[in-house]
Amino acid sequence: MRHLRRRPALLSSTMSYLTPLIYETNELFTQKSKGRFFAVFSHPVDRAVRLFYTMQEVQPALREWTLERYARSTYVENNFLTRQLSNQLQGPLDESHYRKAVEIIRDKFLVGLASQIDQSLDRYEKFFRWTYRIQPKSQEACRKRILLEESAAEKKMKRRMPKEGDPIWAWLLHHNAFDLRLYAYVERLFEEQAVFVKGARENFRNMDTTCCRCEPATFPAFDLDGNDDDEISPGDNMEQQDGDKEGTQKSTFEGGIRLLRRLPPALISALFVPCTVDDFWLND
Repeated sequence: MRHLRRRPALLSSTMSYLTPLIYETNELFTQKSKGRFFAVFSHPVDRAVRLFYTMQEVQPALREWTLERYARSTYVENNFLTRQLSNQLQGPLDESHYRKAVEIIRDKFLVGLASQIDQSLDRYEKFFRWTYRIQPKSQEACRKRILLEESAAEKKMKRRMPKEGDPIWAWLLHHNAFDLRLYAYVERLFEEQAVFVKGARENFRNMDTTCCRCEPATFPAFDLDGNDDDEISPGDNMEQQDGDKEGTQKSTFEGGIRLLRRLPPALISALFVPCTVDDFWLND
C-alpha cells in the first residue's frame, strides 16, 4: 500500500489488484482515477471449512485437529466479511454493522458467486470488457481446463463439508450469523446485477480479440462487425509455439485463478480503472 501511495501515477492506467483492505484501498483513488470493486463470495460455512483445511496445511499444531474441534475453538473466524465491510474488525457486531456492509456491497461491488464461478467470470468479462490479448485459442482452452479443475476440486471439498443441521454446521453458523444474512443478500444481488451486462455479446472475451504474440500478429483477430464468418484465425500455428518459455505460455486467466486459490477464503478484489462512468465507483 505504501508503495502505491508514493506512486499515484500507477493508478492512471487500467490495472487490477487483489486485496481484503477495503477502506485502505479507497484512499488510493481520486475523482480523476476511480476504481470499482468486484468480488467472488462463498457461503460462510463453505468459507470457514476451506479456511480450516488451509490452516491445517500451514500450521502443524492444527494438523491433528478435527473440524468439530476447530468449530468450537477460538481459531474459527467470526463474521469475517461483515467485519471487513463495516470496518468493525474486533468487538461485538450489531444490526448497524450489517446494514453498513449491505450498503457497501450494493453501492460499490459487482458481485460474483463461487457456486456460479463460470457465470461470474463471464459477467466480469462483459462488464469490464476483458478480451484476450495473447494466444486467444490457448487462453480459451486454458480457461476451460481451469474451470474443469475447479469443478473437480469443488466436488472433492463438498465431500468434506458438514451437512446442514449437523452440530458442526450449527457451530460455524453461530460464529457467522451476520455473514449468512449477507450472503443471502449477495445471492439476490447477483441476480439483479444481470441487467448490467444485458445485451452484451455472448463469448465477449473473444470479441475483437488481438494476439500480439501470434505469428503473424493479429489486430484485431476478429472482424469488428462481430460476424463469426469473418473470423481471422489468430494463430493456426499455435501448436508449434509450445516450446516457448513458460512465461509466455501461462495465460492471464490461469495466473489469476492460481492466485485466487491462494488468497483468504473471503476474497475481495479491487479493479483500478480510470473512467467516466458514475455508478458505484470508489471515491465518489
